[in-house]
Amino acid sequence: MINNKRGWIKIIEAFTAILIIMSILLVVINKEYAGKSDASAKIYEIELTIIQSVVVDDALKSQIFSIQPAVNLEYTTPPEIQTRIEESTPSYLTCVGLICEETGDCNLGQVPGGKDIYTQSIILREEVVRKLKLFCWMK
Repeated sequence: MINNKRGWIKIIEAFTAILIIMSILLVVINKEYAGKSDASAKIYEIELTIIQSVVVDDALKSQIFSIQPAVNLEYTTPPEIQTRIEESTPSYLTCVGLICEETGDCNLGQVPGGKDIYTQSIILREEVVRKLKLFCWMK
């Protein structure tokens, strides 16, 4: 009977040791992850600010609706809108805007190699429906 209790005590000791080691590892891993800065949340916030600066300007908004559909449902961004995007973009980012159909593919033609691309879009409705999609990446 005493040998049987020793076996259970050894199992409980081993289980407790594993729990302690796992807890320490999780704390260390969590501290390393929290220490790294994740730029994506900040970039998405910047993108929303840029989009809002374009949309609140009535002249730029009317330009968005005046663009006629192209065959591939993708549009070039008018220079005034691209200028507003560039003026609102921080120096460490490159941002390009595209105006396209709500349901059409709205893809950036040339994607810079090896860069993470962050996108935000907004749907605008008047007599026609347009989507303003912003693509940003780190320089």
